[in-house]
Amino acid sequence: TLKISLDVDSTGKEFLKKLYQSDQKYFESNKQWMTEKQLAQQIETQH
Repeated sequence: TLKISLDVDSTGKEFLKKLYQSDQKYFESNKQWMTEKQLAQQIETQH
Protein backbone atom coordinates (compact mmCIF):
# COMPACT_ATOMS: atom_id res chain seq x y z
CA THR A 1 0.00 0.00 0.00
CA LEU A 2 1.06 3.57 -0.70
CA LYS A 3 1.80 5.59 2.41
CA ILE A 4 1.73 9.37 2.03
CA SER A 5 3.45 11.31 4.79
CA LEU A 6 1.70 14.39 6.16
CA ASP A 7 4.70 16.60 5.41
CA VAL A 8 4.92 15.97 1.68
CA ASP A 9 7.78 17.69 -0.12
CA SER A 10 7.27 19.78 -3.27
CA THR A 11 7.87 16.85 -5.64
CA GLY A 12 5.31 14.82 -3.73
CA LYS A 13 2.81 17.67 -3.95
CA GLU A 14 3.37 17.96 -7.71
CA PHE A 15 2.87 14.21 -8.04
CA LEU A 16 -0.36 14.33 -6.05
CA LYS A 17 -1.58 17.27 -8.13
CA LYS A 18 -0.90 15.39 -11.37
CA LEU A 19 -2.55 12.30 -9.92
CA TYR A 20 -5.60 14.34 -8.92
CA GLN A 21 -5.85 16.04 -12.32
CA SER A 22 -5.64 12.74 -14.23
CA ASP A 23 -8.23 11.34 -11.82
CA GLN A 24 -10.52 14.29 -12.58
CA LYS A 25 -10.22 13.69 -16.34
CA TYR A 26 -11.00 10.02 -15.79
CA PHE A 27 -13.99 10.95 -13.64
CA GLU A 28 -15.31 13.44 -16.20
CA SER A 29 -15.08 10.90 -19.03
CA ASN A 30 -16.92 8.31 -16.95
CA LYS A 31 -19.57 10.64 -15.51
CA GLN A 32 -21.88 10.37 -18.51
CA TRP A 33 -21.61 6.59 -18.54
CA MET A 34 -22.20 6.40 -14.79
CA THR A 35 -25.30 8.59 -15.08
CA GLU A 36 -26.75 6.32 -17.76
CA LYS A 37 -25.97 3.27 -15.63
CA GLN A 38 -27.66 4.81 -12.58
CA LEU A 39 -30.74 5.73 -14.61
CA ALA A 40 -30.95 2.16 -15.87
CA GLN A 41 -30.74 0.88 -12.30
CA GLN A 42 -33.45 3.30 -11.14
CA ILE A 43 -35.77 2.14 -13.91
CA GLU A 44 -35.15 -1.48 -12.90
CA THR A 45 -35.95 -0.82 -9.23
CA GLN A 46 -39.18 1.03 -10.10
CA HIS A 47 -40.68 -2.07 -11.76
